[in-house]
Amino acid sequence: MSTETRCKFSSSYLTNDWVTLSKDGSIQKEVGFAAVGGIVQDQGGTWILGFNRYLGIFFVFYAESWGILDGLIILSERGYDNVLIQSDYLEPVTTIQERSSEGSNYTLVRRIY
Repeated sequence: MSTETRCKFSSSYLTNDWVTLSKDGSIQKEVGFAAVGGIVQDQGGTWILGFNRYLGIFFVFYAESWGILDGLIILSERGYDNVLIQSDYLEPVTTIQERSSEGSNYTLVRRIY
């Protein structure tokens, strides 16, 4: 399935005030260097913006979490309130969903709230 088809399929049920944040982190395993990036699309799959950031030495959980946080900060600054987050790494997503902002052991997760 092509990226365009996948994005349109996953966003097809969203109303006009929703956008989709698709992000991904990448780590060079030998040394642990990490980077994260993502794209934002409207409900029709039209590209709105992209972003990336070099993180330094990080674990996968933190690289993926930074991708979520960076995307949400950019979208908030641009006035987007309704965001569907797409991720290929389940651990940070479940951590965010299961913990309240006060109860999380991860500072990064508390910042996402």
